[in-house]
Amino acid sequence: MTSFFTEAVQRAGGEDRLCDECRPVVASYDTALGVGKYARGAKPSISTLLVDAIAESDACWHCGWLASVVVEAWCSEPVAFAMPPDSSIKAYVNWHTIAQREMGTQSVPEGSSQITRMAVYYGLDTPDFTKRQILFSKTREEPKHVSSLMGQHQALDWPVSEPYAGRIRPRDVDYRLLRRWKECCIRDHGGTCDQTFMTSRVQSLRFVDVVDRCIVQHSPDTVKWAALSYCWGGPQVHALQTGNIHAYQQPGALIDDLLPKGIADALSVTRSLGERYLWIDSLCIIQDDEKDKLELIAAMGTIYAQAVVTIVNAANSQVAHGMPGISQPRRRQQVHRMKDFWLVESMDLPHQNWEGYLENATWNTRGWTFQEGLLSPRCLVIGKDQVYWQCKTSSWCEDSCWENVPGNSVYRHYSGSRILGRLTDSREEDWIQLYSDVLGAYLKRELTSESDRLGAVQAILEVLRRGDEEGYFWGMPKGHMEMTLSWASSSHNIRRDCDSKYMGPNNEVLSSPFPTWSWLGWHGHASMLTMGRALMGGRLGLKFYCIKRDSTLEALNETPFCGPERDFSNKDYMKTEDLHEQIGYPRGLAHSSIKYDEREVTEADIPQSILVSKQLPAILCFWTSTAILEMKYEGWNHYHQCPAISLGHGDVRFYGAWEKHGDFKLNGKGKFIVVGTQRTRMSHGGDVTADLLLVDEDEDGILYRRKLVTYVPESVWDKLTNRRWELVFLA
Repeated sequence: MTSFFTEAVQRAGGEDRLCDECRPVVASYDTALGVGKYARGAKPSISTLLVDAIAESDACWHCGWLASVVVEAWCSEPVAFAMPPDSSIKAYVNWHTIAQREMGTQSVPEGSSQITRMAVYYGLDTPDFTKRQILFSKTREEPKHVSSLMGQHQALDWPVSEPYAGRIRPRDVDYRLLRRWKECCIRDHGGTCDQTFMTSRVQSLRFVDVVDRCIVQHSPDTVKWAALSYCWGGPQVHALQTGNIHAYQQPGALIDDLLPKGIADALSVTRSLGERYLWIDSLCIIQDDEKDKLELIAAMGTIYAQAVVTIVNAANSQVAHGMPGISQPRRRQQVHRMKDFWLVESMDLPHQNWEGYLENATWNTRGWTFQEGLLSPRCLVIGKDQVYWQCKTSSWCEDSCWENVPGNSVYRHYSGSRILGRLTDSREEDWIQLYSDVLGAYLKRELTSESDRLGAVQAILEVLRRGDEEGYFWGMPKGHMEMTLSWASSSHNIRRDCDSKYMGPNNEVLSSPFPTWSWLGWHGHASMLTMGRALMGGRLGLKFYCIKRDSTLEALNETPFCGPERDFSNKDYMKTEDLHEQIGYPRGLAHSSIKYDEREVTEADIPQSILVSKQLPAILCFWTSTAILEMKYEGWNHYHQCPAISLGHGDVRFYGAWEKHGDFKLNGKGKFIVVGTQRTRMSHGGDVTADLLLVDEDEDGILYRRKLVTYVPESVWDKLTNRRWELVFLA
């Protein structure tokens, strides 16, 4: 433990020796640092150059202490961050808080508990201030060492300690702490943390037997297992294949020299937790067998949701690297004794206030890890400098005493989001916001193979499905198809040019292009803001169908998309046959462009060219209003912040709101189809508008989405003399 405080006070000539800038910061250590009630308002902070802090150290002990802290941290940095001795180094002291935000907002409820930590930033004094961060937790007693705590308390009860007080974590992980976390969760949180909506079972699964070091096969009903979530980081030469599966099934086959360091470490952690079986995708799926891959990809939600614990390797972007604290050393933790308290360095990864501690981890950017993390009831997160425990009830870490906290504890999720709790809460009624949140988070993730875009979120969508709800068709809710077809791209989206593979009815491997009408068909982000407006504005009552491989039709919106306990009497969640009587705004408004007695699609309506098309599995067919319109680019629409492209036919011309992702210019003729309606300008009595898709059409009559146009006045659309009521096949 360093004595920077004592040295700084002696050099400055006393504890009262403070500069004007540091004095309010030091005064706030007693009132701001530690656990307290959240209150809005700025706290004092300081910003200085390192050379100035050193120069002031003879007159201000806090400047001298700050300079010592920065130099200590700087000297422990890797060579990549080395700075010349004469560099202009900036030091910045501020505050970092941990608190639980209100659901669906960016704010924290006034008066709720929060943890405030001291944040010291340092880096080159450049315009963009390339910085490093040190966080300090406050404790009034001398901080304890994790290993000494484990030695003193053998039972599952935690020693009495100051809530959230900092403690010293060992440079090598103390496995006793990890196992105690798991055992305490199972003992105390079993009813909550064991709950899962993923109830489907698979007949048999392969596992890595960490005792016999080989691949084994068991029924999931007969064994418990841990799972590994990690970044591949390139080809996996050790992976299970048809040519090595027999060899890998022999006891002792999976020696450390054969495995990447990250996987070898995962085996060690699993055994230390008292578990025998570990599920790892690269070793439990036959990587050169497409059928095996598809069968197990479909089961991955169940695999992670029913695992006893998921080991998350969030420290490394490549599995070839060893885990910090397991096979790789971790850096020393700074601990400072002040006058009346101690400051213990937090070993969190750098992240912003309110964001999750894995905000900047590569693991948090990968597609498959999204559902692996969210569906796992218990996660043991291996970070760069410490290990975390996260379950549905608690969040713990090596460097602080979070376990024995009375009352309403502070909970933090690795992503900074409460999606996890909302996914598994059967009372969650704001389905639209939850679906939108899941989509927004997932589409930021990257996949090595974009053909996995549906498979990597399929399990999350299954959890979103409640009770008698219908489920999803290419990532879009069957019961809300009309509302979700009006999703908008929020970036320069590019068509996904690969196929999605799936298992056919006869257990054969099939493939299909991703549909353009779904967000799955495009790279980039998608916004579901129009869903809320469509919910308020009602539905047109369109009837949607998909075409099965045997040429039969399946209606996608026969039942309402809601749970049995919910009351939607004041909303438009109802059966299709009821929609045309209640959908308009104001109540009873008829949509003259919709032919309610001509919405049914029959098998006789499907041309042979559609039935033999490669697009068939992704085709959405429905009757709707269409028109060929002239497009004219006329500059920029400042009100909607999008290109101003007028549409029209004959004497009728109008504008709409195009997708907001750049200055695209469209001129000439284009085909438009109606896919939804919205209610707008409520303060002015309410306007009914139509949502249109600009589509391309191929030689077989199949349509493909190009752009979305919203806020088209329905009264203007009704005036078009070239409108047609048409059966469309949208792929």
